[in-house]
Amino acid sequence: MAGFTAVIKNISVTDNENIIKLEAETENQDKIFTCELPRKLNTFNRDDRVEIELDYSKPSEEKKANIEMAGRIYAAETIEQSTTLYISFSGLLSKCIFPKDYLTPHLKKTIYLTINKI
Repeated sequence: MAGFTAVIKNISVTDNENIIKLEAETENQDKIFTCELPRKLNTFNRDDRVEIELDYSKPSEEKKANIEMAGRIYAAETIEQSTTLYISFSGLLSKCIFPKDYLTPHLKKTIYLTINKI
C-alpha cells in the first residue's frame, strides 16, 4: 500500500467539460498525483488537504472515502530516483510520481484508489 497526505494544487477542466483534472502533491513534492474525475464527483477545492491511498487490495467496507475507484496500471517508468505510474480508471487517466521503490508497479493488475478530504 502507498498512502500519503497531499495538498490539492490545481483543479482544471479537461477537453471534456464533464471531466476535471485534480492535481495534488506532498509538501516536500516527493509525491505528485494527477487524476481525472467526473465533475459531478468532485467535492474538493484548491488547497484542501487529502489522504491518498493506492493499494492492490480492495479497501475494507467499513472505511468510507470521498472517492474510491478501481483501475489498472497500464505503464510504469523509473528514471533516476523516481517511479511514475500511469493508471486507467475506466478510461479516466491518472499519473502518480513516487520515490523509487515506494510502490512496486505490477502492470495490468487491479489497483484501488481512495481519496479522503482531511
